[in-house]
Amino acid sequence: AGPTSLGAALERVGRLARRRSVVVIVSDFRGPRDWRSRLLRLAARHDVIAVEIRDPREQHLTDVGHIWVVDPETGRELSVDTRSRKLRDRFNAVAAEDRDELAAQLRSLGVAHVVLSTHGEWLKPLVRFLLIERRRR
Repeated sequence: AGPTSLGAALERVGRLARRRSVVVIVSDFRGPRDWRSRLLRLAARHDVIAVEIRDPREQHLTDVGHIWVVDPETGRELSVDTRSRKLRDRFNAVAAEDRDELAAQLRSLGVAHVVLSTHGEWLKPLVRFLLIERRRR
């Protein structure tokens, strides 16, 4: 389908939301980070909550042998040998660093951030965030 732009979506929300509102962004926050300035403008006028959806399979590379991976936005294909411990360790470290950087960026913008997983329970963490964490703000 081609690349997506969270920045463009946030720009549109900024134009449409005229009164102070609660804006909930549900995304995996992967791909280009073209959204920082638009999110900053949005957070200046609205109460913004970033709901990050994480798939554990995108965070940890497991040893499944030789595989082909495809970027769904660009169609780019890459041959990967997951038997390499060095490759798996590097992948896992980069994935964790990327998520830590995302959390830091959202914090620096004053945006509330909750992480939900595609694996297992998601409702309890969301309710806990909405009832407990949001009261602290």
